Amino acid sequence: MTSPRTTILSASIAALLLAAAPRPGAHARGADQVDVALGIVPDLSGAPLPVIPPVFDGQHVSGTVFIGYRGTDGETTAAIATISPGWGAFVRLGAAVTPGSRADDLGFLWGLGVERAQDRTFFLHVDDWGPIAPGEPFTLRTAQASAGYKLPMPCGRALCLASSAFATAPFSGGPYLGARASLTLHGTWFATGALGWTIPGALPGSASPPPWRASFALGRADLRPGGLFVTYRDAASLEGLRGWTRTSRQGTGVVAAGVSWAY
Repeated sequence: MTSPRTTILSASIAALLLAAAPRPGAHARGADQVDVALGIVPDLSGAPLPVIPPVFDGQHVSGTVFIGYRGTDGETTAAIATISPGWGAFVRLGAAVTPGSRADDLGFLWGLGVERAQDRTFFLHVDDWGPIAPGEPFTLRTAQASAGYKLPMPCGRALCLASSAFATAPFSGGPYLGARASLTLHGTWFATGALGWTIPGALPGSASPPPWRASFALGRADLRPGGLFVTYRDAASLEGLRGWTRTSRQGTGVVAAGVSWAY
């Protein structure tokens, strides 16, 4: 049975979605020139959704408000904000309420670094996608550092292909190298996949992560202020994908729907 708090949160998010629906002339200057592929989370992290709106030129803060659902945890209501003083630098903060979670109902995430929503650019950031429980002391043990390069993005008619190469070093666990590719249609419909290879023996004594890991996502996302998105994201070790069954994978993917905003 749905709790009163969940019902209230869901109704509030629905109202925000309606209030923030795109309106003629409401988009930021230059925002319509950014392909959704350039805002897709570039690595194999545990990001709660596959797209995060960048901070466009002339803006200082952007973010999303969304409702998500994962079979193992149930409904999640969350908000993420990215603050940027300029030059691609950013600080990202987020919070999620998950009443049915097997851990804490409330969790937080954070990130900081440098990244631009353009191809032919480098990026470097540190992220902890959480969930970080309230009162939990700050630590880098659950965070990871990522650095990489967004390759040139070829486009033909309505299709664009964005790709990037990256290296990620979890502060607990072995570092891995990866690549990601995203195919988009009309700049909003997308399908993306990423594959990472753990460097064996790079950090002796660290945890034993899977040698290969993969993630994929698909959906529709408008990164402009007031744009709506509906996405699905899943991730697993390569061994898990080889042994894919309905039972083993049930409840691991995340469906999310929400709205982008910026000021």
